Amino acid sequence: RLLGVARRMTSEAEVSGGAAPSTPPSVKLAVDEVASGLAVLRTARSCEVAIGLDGVVALVAARLDERASLAARLGVDAALGDAELLLAGYRRWSAALPGEVVGDFALVLWDPAERRLLCAVDPQGIGLLFTAELPTGGVAFASHPTPLRHLLGDELRLDTEILARYLCRLPTEPSRTSFVGLRRVAPGTTVAFQLRDGSPRRTVQRYWDLSSFPRLQLRSPEEYLEAYRSALERAVTRRIGGEGIVAIAQSGGLDSASILGLAARGGAGPRLRPIYVAPLEASCDESELVTQLEGHVGVPVLERRPAADLETLRRVGEAVGEPRYLDHFPIAWSVLEGARAAGATRLLTGLYGDLVSGSVPASAWLPSLLRAHAWATWWAELPRTSHWRMLRTALGSIRSLPTSEPLLRHRG
Repeated sequence: RLLGVARRMTSEAEVSGGAAPSTPPSVKLAVDEVASGLAVLRTARSCEVAIGLDGVVALVAARLDERASLAARLGVDAALGDAELLLAGYRRWSAALPGEVVGDFALVLWDPAERRLLCAVDPQGIGLLFTAELPTGGVAFASHPTPLRHLLGDELRLDTEILARYLCRLPTEPSRTSFVGLRRVAPGTTVAFQLRDGSPRRTVQRYWDLSSFPRLQLRSPEEYLEAYRSALERAVTRRIGGEGIVAIAQSGGLDSASILGLAARGGAGPRLRPIYVAPLEASCDESELVTQLEGHVGVPVLERRPAADLETLRRVGEAVGEPRYLDHFPIAWSVLEGARAAGATRLLTGLYGDLVSGSVPASAWLPSLLRAHAWATWWAELPRTSHWRMLRTALGSIRSLPTSEPLLRHRG
């Protein structure tokens, strides 16, 4: 059924004959002569546009943190809009601008003097951008794959390798999508197109890397706990904002419970709409824990049932513009529907919190150490809780090396 959704996506684009999407994009700018193509940004959220006297164009969909600090460093008024602020930042830092910005953002800049189109998203990938090099020689970009699928028309083809790897839960390159020629701007990277002398020249550069941050050295475990609590509270406060309904994907676990508790403690209780989706499997039901949390925090929790599997498959495909399905999607989609019904403008989630706290990071962190040939660090970072867990993690990290997959395929 997933492949059926994928084939339908390509056939719809072929029928359209490469015509423009039926829904007009909110922003459509001819940034160069027709021969050099058209750049398109279609955003679900509000998109700000700023055009400098030198012709530089900035298109931004963002939630910026530390605006006052950024404005002070640039010597401009903090009351400027996001696009104007980042346009000033581009004049200071040029292509290095994304590394100076804190927040969630999708950013596109066109520099006519350099004839360069620069695309970037935040390190967590909250902002979304997709790019495609058109058969006519131009470049198109959008915050959703659908308009680019229509623009590619008959050139659009499924990337069967990506679909196979996705179905087998194998890692994939973050910039690849389910369609050949349609790429995603990976989190923490910039993608630049140089529009000179015929076909655009594409370069990708990573501007953010967790390993580049200095190691924090404190005196006691209690100080680490307090530092982590302070950072989490600051992140939650920034994301709930000062107005509007805020939904929270709720469970009985530590991650979402911490988010709800901190948001309520910050005075946002009346604006919060925590949503708990009770799973069909009784062994996974956390209703009792959610009830205890509700009484402790003093914020009522809305309860829903998971969405139907096939309905979720269809709706998620429409929402993300790609054939996608994972086990938790019926719960996640039900949360989204509940948030929309509650009139929420923001949704906070503790989903994937275990990827950054606990043992799960070993599945990604250890292979990266091996790829960098950091053997001593890899050995030191192996979990020590049990011999079986250490062996399993070690084998898992070795298996994911680039040289391991061809060897495993050769051995059947």
